[in-house]
Amino acid sequence: MDTAREAGATGATVIPRARGADDEGFRRMTGLDLDARQDVVLFVVPDQTAAPIIERLESAGLFRDRQGSGIVFQLDIEDSVGLRGQFTLPSEKESDP
Repeated sequence: MDTAREAGATGATVIPRARGADDEGFRRMTGLDLDARQDVVLFVVPDQTAAPIIERLESAGLFRDRQGSGIVFQLDIEDSVGLRGQFTLPSEKESDP
């Protein structure tokens, strides 16, 4: 969390001890054991903040160097309910008088 905050994240949702379901092919491909309980951390950030956060998390977590240490990925949010008011988008700043 500290690393993500340093790169611009303002908060996160933490799902402790999440467990997935996998098959041997996924395990061989990723090195991750989805049967093991892992914490899942979700960040919702503006586009321009996402890349610096991912780069910092990668560096701090050694995701490329240690197989099975975790996954960091980005998904675009096309639609949502309840996010307005959580942060101001750059396009909204420009339209304010």
